[in-house]
Formats: sequence, structure tokens, C-alpha cells
Amino acid sequence: MDVAPSGRALVAYLADGTLAPAAPSGRTLADVVGWALETRLGSPRLHQHGKDGDALVIISDADLAELGLPPMGRDEKKEFVQCLGQLPKGHKAVKALERAGWLLTQRGLGPWARVYRTPEDGKRVCVQLCIPAWGALASGGWQIPDDPPLRTWTAFSAPTPPAPSPPRGSTAVSGLEIVTALRPPTRAVRTEAGWTSGPVEGSRPKAAFDPWMDVEL
Repeated sequence: MDVAPSGRALVAYLADGTLAPAAPSGRTLADVVGWALETRLGSPRLHQHGKDGDALVIISDADLAELGLPPMGRDEKKEFVQCLGQLPKGHKAVKALERAGWLLTQRGLGPWARVYRTPEDGKRVCVQLCIPAWGALASGGWQIPDDPPLRTWTAFSAPTPPAPSPPRGSTAVSGLEIVTALRPPTRAVRTEAGWTSGPVEGSRPKAAFDPWMDVEL
């Protein structure tokens, strides 16, 4: 997500580098989240017991002020303080999301944020945000240059087979997401007492194991 050259509107680029047919009409974070869902961003599940990949929106530095988000600094009331990891719950940007009916995880509104609504009919409604200006890509194994060109962002955000979705958090978290999407550890099982969680055949438990055992030489 970026600001149009005219400075009068927002523009969005898809993972292949092309300009999205439409961009959010409003200039609030809630507008961006709603647009991402209406545009059906995301990726399909890779396993029948897995889940579809959430939409990921990268917020450019120029977008911060446009969306009512503060720059990184030291003022806990007016700026994003990196050591805190999230905006305070009383910040106007957080309050605006709540008024629009959106919820945040315990990680709050930070460099990597999950904005969601209570699922209806078992359907997940969630958009993930990446905010580089707050240090989202400054650590965690990513090697993104300062002020990268558009092609770098699109290459970063595009799902790479067999990856189920764009990156999430650190490189370690992204790797775990890929493994889980390809081999979800559990599935829903119906019993006489109701629905419960059961193992998926062929998937690995959470305990450590030797990955080379599955390699055919």
C-alpha cells in the first residue's frame, strides 16, 4: 500500500507488481483492512485440513501519516516506541479500529499485526499488517535494503511455491507457517460427545524429530 504520486489517494500493488484495479476509498486503517477482504487477498489452503492464508498488507512509510499511524520515536503517547512492541491500547489508531468492529491479538498494533473479527459460521476473517517503518523487517533474518524499490516489496510479498502465503513475522515464523500449512498437525474429529481435535496422518507431532528420516536418497 502506498500513496499516489498526486498525494490525493492511496494506491495498492499486488504481489506480481501490477497496480490493483481499486484501492481503499478511505484513509483509515479500517478502510485498508476492509478493502483487503473485499479484494479477496490471501491464498488457498494446501491441505484439506489446513486453512487459507490470510491477506498481508505492507504499509509503506509514506502511508503512516495518511492512515493516522505515528512514526517510530520515543514518545509513548504520540509515537511508536520499538521497545514496547505495540501502540498503547488507548492510542487513537487502536481505538478507531475498535470502533469499526475490529479486534487485535495480544501482540496489539505493532510491526506485525493481526486484525480480525470473531469468526462467523467457522469462517476466519483476518488481515495481517506489515509496517517496515516500525522495524518489521529490521530483524528476524530478513535482509531488506533501506527504502527498497517496488519490485523488492512485490518479490518479498509474493508467495513462493510451496509456500502457502507471504511471510509472517521472522524467517523462523514463516518457515513454521509453511510446514504447518503443508502438514497440519491436527484436524477436527467428530465423536459422540461432539467435535474434538485429532492428529492428521503423516504429520509430525510437536516433539523434536530428525528431518532426514523423511529424505529419500
